[in-house]
Amino acid sequence: MVTKAAKSRRKINAKTLLTLAFSCSLGLLIVLVFLAFDFYRADARLEVRDVVSTSIHELDKRLGWKLKADSCCRHAKNGNFDVTYTVDAEGFRKTGRALSPTFSITFYGDSYTFGHGVDDAETFASLIANVYLTEDVAVYNAAVNGYGIVQMYQQLLSHLDRIGPGDVVVFTPTSADIERNVKDFVFPYTCAFRRGENQVPIEYYPAYANGRITYTKLERTLWNKLKLLALTAPGARGLWHVIHNRFKPDTTQEALEMVRSARLETERRGGRVSANASSVRIRWTFPLSITTISCPASRWRRVNCTGCASRPTATGTQRPTAWPPRRSSRHWSPRGVSPKRISGRGPR
Repeated sequence: MVTKAAKSRRKINAKTLLTLAFSCSLGLLIVLVFLAFDFYRADARLEVRDVVSTSIHELDKRLGWKLKADSCCRHAKNGNFDVTYTVDAEGFRKTGRALSPTFSITFYGDSYTFGHGVDDAETFASLIANVYLTEDVAVYNAAVNGYGIVQMYQQLLSHLDRIGPGDVVVFTPTSADIERNVKDFVFPYTCAFRRGENQVPIEYYPAYANGRITYTKLERTLWNKLKLLALTAPGARGLWHVIHNRFKPDTTQEALEMVRSARLETERRGGRVSANASSVRIRWTFPLSITTISCPASRWRRVNCTGCASRPTATGTQRPTAWPPRRSSRHWSPRGVSPKRISGRGPR
């Protein structure tokens, strides 16, 4: 015979189970609502809201994208900057051109070297050409917004026939460019899913392995979209990155190998390279110091050189008043990069 105490315990257990089930359901609902809102914010970040008159980029199977030859566009961003980008007939960002060049200096890099947010004459490649060098030195700005080390290296390989004895190659990667790799997933697929005015989602992305470059097709699947949103969600991405990093290969050594190979390929053709392979180990590096390029003192203007055989030094030289052109740019700081970028939270 069931006692009153046993019936009471059954009622208490039933109430406890119902309360526990309701609490778990409510907690799960809160988590799902939070993740949905977090994913919504991550998806909103994929939309580019900058005002771009027309695209200066075109799709390329080997590089993902490249500058479109003989193109020009206006780029404006919320009162931050309003500038013009001009690409010449060879597919390089416009700089000052030498009339009868005796040798050339070519810059390879990402948006810092390209000059994101500044006019053609205000990129540091243009300033070096027009302020520091004589007119018989040709300067080419081959940098492209968003490029990683793999793309810079692939671009250099495609330009090897341009390099002659005495030419200088300035290879300017930053450590952040290591992450612009298919094996890291985030940046390539951000480019693949990005949308907005004059934005063309990329289809292929280069990958480096075992001393050679292959080309990976980026699949725009629902799974890859959800994975990207998880890894870029403002609130929960730290948790997802902990899981992602356990399976992500370290591509630092590959980056160092590409920088060394770029030096060897250039020197094999009689050229010279300004690139420090160790720079990819640090969190950031300013793209160029003019003291890293060795050339005869007669080639430099407004620089106190200590002999033709020595490197030029900037001692006593004042920075041009045009540099930096705008302190409001997110790509600018007195040390050459955004302070947010140093801590890993700035623009890429």
